[in-house]
Amino acid sequence: SSSSYLLNKYLSPFPDDINRYLSDLDRDVGTEGILHYLESAASMRVLVVGETIVDEYHYCSTIGQSAKAPIMAVHHLSHESFAGGAASLANDLGGFCQNVGFLSLIGAKESKEEWIRKQLRANVQAEFVYKTDSPTIVKRRYRESYFALPLLEVYVMNESPLTASVNRAMCDRLREILPEYDAVVVADHGYAMMTREMIDVLSEHARFLAVNIQTSASNLGYHTISRYPRVDYICLAEQELRLESRSRSGALQPMIEELAERLSAERLVVTMGKSGCLGYRRETGFCNAPALATQVIDRVGAGNAFLALSALCAAQNAPMDVLTFLGNVAGAEAVATVGTRESLERHQFSRHVISLLKQDEPISAPDSESDAQGG
Repeated sequence: SSSSYLLNKYLSPFPDDINRYLSDLDRDVGTEGILHYLESAASMRVLVVGETIVDEYHYCSTIGQSAKAPIMAVHHLSHESFAGGAASLANDLGGFCQNVGFLSLIGAKESKEEWIRKQLRANVQAEFVYKTDSPTIVKRRYRESYFALPLLEVYVMNESPLTASVNRAMCDRLREILPEYDAVVVADHGYAMMTREMIDVLSEHARFLAVNIQTSASNLGYHTISRYPRVDYICLAEQELRLESRSRSGALQPMIEELAERLSAERLVVTMGKSGCLGYRRETGFCNAPALATQVIDRVGAGNAFLALSALCAAQNAPMDVLTFLGNVAGAEAVATVGTRESLERHQFSRHVISLLKQDEPISAPDSESDAQGG
């Protein structure tokens, strides 16, 4: 409507270069062309593989320094928990696809399975493999509530490798179910689930394989994408690419080309936080896309949201400018909420896309009564 045009023109939250980027995208691809990929994702059968992590948030107010030791004393106010890790990826994909399979690892003790199942969308079909002598991974974050600043993170987990029998059961199950899915999306958080054997089964048998590996305090330097011999679509944060290439400050483009070549990946995207993302496709080269977040509350869950949308585009062979744009819209939605409190949802997401692209609509008088009422 002309009101969206006016709002975008005069009250845009973005600088001019981003407004230009959006109007170019609208001109070159068009809203319909972009929404088509969201609509046709509905019939895709997607399998999510990865560890479930329970994200706990404990909100506190600071009292001051303890009288007995040089540490911060805080007053606990409240807490909430979300199904994170690969579970949040499955929920995000469930907002767009009617059928989402989910194969995940949880603890055999303190599994929280019933609670996790309640957090998953109804169209996510979850199968859990249990890790012996282990709790389900919990990341407990303490945050100062007034400034919304993180104070401390506590990990509850057992990092020992999987037993041979659990590993075998997981690989056997994967071989059975892989033929049913159009695409497999892996959120590899680097704890214990993605064993050498699991990775080989996926690389050999997945029809389309999208992988994101995430570095964390506990796996830094040990956990890189090169464990995967073949990936169709790779999604990494800049730090993860630099670790893989052992290059702290070099240019990203040669690293991207070299990695895509080595893993025979048709597409690769590097996310760069507020600098947006850099996409690469062998056929068409590089594609830069700016970040679209206007409000950043919490970055937890943003990588999986970006992965969900960009993997759906990659599996449908969407052009790189569409893939990077929709990935960035998903990232913008994810950083505007605490943790994974809200999953992506197609109707709301489509409205967000439409509002971003209504840049250059000419203003004309409403041509019918329904139009005048915003019908």
